[in-house]
Amino acid sequence: MSNIHNQKELEEIYEYITKKDNEGSSIVDDDINGTAREHNLHPDDDREEVIQILAEYIFEERHA
Repeated sequence: MSNIHNQKELEEIYEYITKKDNEGSSIVDDDINGTAREHNLHPDDDREEVIQILAEYIFEERHA
């Protein structure tokens, strides 16, 4: 896959997680809280960074 395609897919994953987070999905909130703890980040203050980590993880799992 091209680098542009990969970047677009990663952005789409990020946007999907953000959308579900904004809708109040408890599953996404649990994932955000768990990821924040694993990376020593604050689930609210560092939310964008945590969502980026989740998006990258999902992307990597799809292409493993």
